[in-house]
Amino acid sequence: MEGQKINLLKSSMPFLPDKYFSRRETPLVKTIYPFVPGYVPPDKPDPVKKIITGQQLKYICPRLDNKRANHLADTFNIVLDKYPELQDVGVLHEMIAQAAKESAEFTTKSEGMVYSTTARLLAVFPSYIKTQAQAERYLRNPEALGDLVYGNRNGNGVNDGYKFRGGTFMMLTFRPTWEAWAKWNGLDVEKALELGRTDDLYAFDGVCWYFSVHRSLVGHAQRDEFETITRKVAGSLIGQSERLVYYKRAKDVLT
Repeated sequence: MEGQKINLLKSSMPFLPDKYFSRRETPLVKTIYPFVPGYVPPDKPDPVKKIITGQQLKYICPRLDNKRANHLADTFNIVLDKYPELQDVGVLHEMIAQAAKESAEFTTKSEGMVYSTTARLLAVFPSYIKTQAQAERYLRNPEALGDLVYGNRNGNGVNDGYKFRGGTFMMLTFRPTWEAWAKWNGLDVEKALELGRTDDLYAFDGVCWYFSVHRSLVGHAQRDEFETITRKVAGSLIGQSERLVYYKRAKDVLT
């Protein structure tokens, strides 16, 4: 029956090549036209809302070049999509200012513990390194220094200090913090340590998770309690003058 229909069609349209009357080897796929207003490609997520631009991020952190600022802003927007409570600019001001200080303007995702002078060691770690002779033991010795400063406290074992030193753009520190963040992302802690220090997406997630989930700082940010936030992030007002510079810049461009 089907053959008869095909022969009938061929006889009525002899100008068409035979290929037009053969069975399709692949199914016909419905076409969606991308020029229609509001078109979104099938099986693709909705466009990510642009909370911050590369130009704005570069204004806050002048150390970034344009290409890096654009990349980081795009990455930050992807992460912020997971945290709607952080999309309010009144909250972003505080969070970006704190992360900019902790990460040296988003240029490092891992705490550096290599010191080349005893004077600097004595100045940075006066509670742990008190003499010139002691300082000399930790020159260019990051593993030993990390274990000295962070080992055997806040949930770390004696030899955990360097391993669980600061990481992500918010410098997550100590084993319990890393383990909690790893669980939040469905990772084992070893993978979390790796991604937090190498992947920009996870480095920004560390910022958002720390600010919103781990330390519950959103309410403080909404009330502009910047000093309180600094104390909760840094444990003191260390670097507060620099943090305030970033805070003012953020308020200038994120309105």
